[in-house]
Amino acid sequence: MNDALTLELDLAKLSLAGKRFVEADQKYLSILKTSPNSSIAWCGLGVSKYGLLLKSNSTIEEVFYCFEKAKAVDPTAIDDVETFVIDNSFEVIKTLYQYYIIGLAADAEAKRQMTLNLFAGVISSVVGGTMGKNSSLFANLAAIGGTAVSFSNYSDAKNLQSTVEDFQVKIKSTIQAIIEHVLGFTQNQTEKLDLFNEQVLGLQKNITQYLPAEKKISESEQLRLRRDNLHRKAKDWKMMGIAFYLLSGTSFCMVFSGDAEATIAGIISGVPWFFAARYLVRKANDFKTQADDLDMKLEYE
Repeated sequence: MNDALTLELDLAKLSLAGKRFVEADQKYLSILKTSPNSSIAWCGLGVSKYGLLLKSNSTIEEVFYCFEKAKAVDPTAIDDVETFVIDNSFEVIKTLYQYYIIGLAADAEAKRQMTLNLFAGVISSVVGGTMGKNSSLFANLAAIGGTAVSFSNYSDAKNLQSTVEDFQVKIKSTIQAIIEHVLGFTQNQTEKLDLFNEQVLGLQKNITQYLPAEKKISESEQLRLRRDNLHRKAKDWKMMGIAFYLLSGTSFCMVFSGDAEATIAGIISGVPWFFAARYLVRKANDFKTQADDLDMKLEYE
């Protein structure tokens, strides 16, 4: 291997180390134009395409095409290539499982935000505000930073939950595809492959601790839980409604100040609070009615 090729491979490896996968992809492609029989370059290109999987800029088939080429161009390096691919694939799977766990947390946060931000949704609907669309979560999750906290309203949280669920499905299908390709790719390193399977199985068992526990409860217990939840919601919404009525009353007091600007300001600020309060109290009454119906149903069981 000449010095120029060694330098190019080192520079491409730096791009990989910095997770600049598009840049690394381009550098390895450039190297392969002049050195098509470089097994290392084909492996590097495969790894760079691994890094682009979740952004849908590459496919598993492209990744393993590169790895197969790495074996084909240098038969003496087959064992080394298989070892490299198995180790690298396990690291990718491990990282994907980390993203999956983050997705679970983001999903739970999205559901929480849907409740917390309903207040903002009520006010927006009263004053004619619009709900914005959330941006793609994929880049944030891939950077281990995606949660629902950054989204400001009910609509965003609901969209986020859907996005997270889609992302988790993509992660699971990607992991399964990697496992299948590794099994089909490995010919010589069978002991290494056995270790890979054991490690993946360990990851899959470990992930179960982050999954919601399945709890079997009776139908009557489900009704009681639902009733209690409705009673809590009725109480919380009624308290918010009362608070909003007080705020509207405070604003309407400005109407009697005798000042024209204050009067207008009092009406503008008081009306939204009043209608929001009325909406909240009505919803509280609806929840109370549903809870009372369940109380009656439980009494006759």
